[in-house]
Amino acid sequence: MRVGIGVEASLLVFDFAFNQQRLNKLLTYVYGSNLQAQASTLALGFRQEGHLKNHFYLGEKAGFCDVFQNGMLQNEFRENARLKRLSLKLLGRDVTKLAKAAARNEFNLEASFRM
Repeated sequence: MRVGIGVEASLLVFDFAFNQQRLNKLLTYVYGSNLQAQASTLALGFRQEGHLKNHFYLGEKAGFCDVFQNGMLQNEFRENARLKRLSLKLLGRDVTKLAKAAARNEFNLEASFRM
């Protein structure tokens, strides 16, 4: 398994969410017992917005579990120097910048028809 594949996948999710779909906010939910995943989520630039206590029932043996809710706004993503550096290194392009055509909602579409 390649080192950084999780970060690379996250960058592609950011690219799709903020650049393709033009979302204003992205949310994550992390099980309260998975402190390593929560730390990684915060290290990517998400902010913890909630701690939902006893939010999910995992069955009789496990009982209820807590969930962390995290959010990242589009403007926070665009200003994130770490994500810029990582995307340049791992993807060869800066995903934090919106392409000019996409920013103006311009699309280069071509079609031809023959009868």
